[in-house]
Amino acid sequence: MEHLFLEVAAAPLRLIAAKNEKSRSELGRFLVKQVWTPQDRQCVLNTLAQLLLDKDCAALIGRQLRPLLLDLLERNAEAIKAGGQVSHDLHERLCVSMSRLVGSHPDVLPFALRYFKDTSPVFQRLFLETSDANPVRYGRRRMKLRDLMEAAHRFLQQEQSVFRDLWDWSVCVPLLRSHDTLVRWYTANCLALVTCMNEEHKLSFLKKIFNSEELIHFRLRLLEEAQLQDLEKALVLANPDAPLWRKDKELQYPTGHLVSADLCSRVTAVCGVLLPGQPPAAEEQVRWHQW
Repeated sequence: MEHLFLEVAAAPLRLIAAKNEKSRSELGRFLVKQVWTPQDRQCVLNTLAQLLLDKDCAALIGRQLRPLLLDLLERNAEAIKAGGQVSHDLHERLCVSMSRLVGSHPDVLPFALRYFKDTSPVFQRLFLETSDANPVRYGRRRMKLRDLMEAAHRFLQQEQSVFRDLWDWSVCVPLLRSHDTLVRWYTANCLALVTCMNEEHKLSFLKKIFNSEELIHFRLRLLEEAQLQDLEKALVLANPDAPLWRKDKELQYPTGHLVSADLCSRVTAVCGVLLPGQPPAAEEQVRWHQW
């Protein structure tokens, strides 16, 4: 594999560190260091992966560190399944963050499709809450249900046919009676997409759930969200401070740089682009263990 390096210590990390108190405290100690050791570089990548789970930081990290995004997503996927048990808290956070990025970053949708093949839906909480099993514990900053249904709606907008068949949406139907109008709105729009309603049927359906003022308000909200999505796409493409992978023949480790050797094992850098690694086939894994 070719040796590449990525400069992140200048504008990108400083902008992310200035986002909020959490990012400032996590990244500030690395910005003042004169030299980054291999351990420091791993800490920076793991810290960025954790910050990516903050829905308020996701867009900024995606915009400033686009070449690293796939690596950060893969690190979170590994953390969610660490120890053989799924962290539902981290899973929800990753789902919401991915939904904020899926419309403007080409790496996110292919990753999401791979991730959801063997993990729970965005709204897995609904299944768990109706189960007789022991309740699942979440962190202190538990994701709001409106964030989860908004995320589900964004994924449906990207790949309607895939997510319509991939998940059991029947568990969402009771949310149409939620006291939270945003939960009802995103749920109704999800179900309209899942059932392939045309515009006439969709409008009739929505009128049974929302009054005229609410419909006007939410339609304007959809237009605003679409405009913000277009703006984010433009910012990603036109960002002059975005770092790029560069070839390094001398195998040096300059201050404030990450190198391709620091990447997680599930991605590989090819011609300056991160690609998902190909896991070994089951038969190859068996032969390897037998050997």
